[in-house]
Amino acid sequence: SLECRSRTASRTTTPMSEYALSDPPTDGVTAVRFGPTGDSLAVTSWDAALRLYDVASADVVVRLPQPAPLLDVDFVDAGSVLSGATDGGLRLHGLETGV
Repeated sequence: SLECRSRTASRTTTPMSEYALSDPPTDGVTAVRFGPTGDSLAVTSWDAALRLYDVASADVVVRLPQPAPLLDVDFVDAGSVLSGATDGGLRLHGLETGV
């Protein structure tokens, strides 16, 4: 499962959590979104790959290399996400098919 460590921010008393993922992005993370059912996590990064994680295991379920670094991602529904990239592209990805 996702490893969660709680800590308190240095300038506030708001608790924060950290999660350890298998196969994390190799460059800066640009977006993190939980799926509509809460059992999946979509992550985009400057490393130009969209990753879908299983929340229970923290394992990558789908890894989709892209032609340009990704700036954002959001779920359209439980089976697809829309990503936005630095090349101006908006791409719809079917998570079952990996396209």
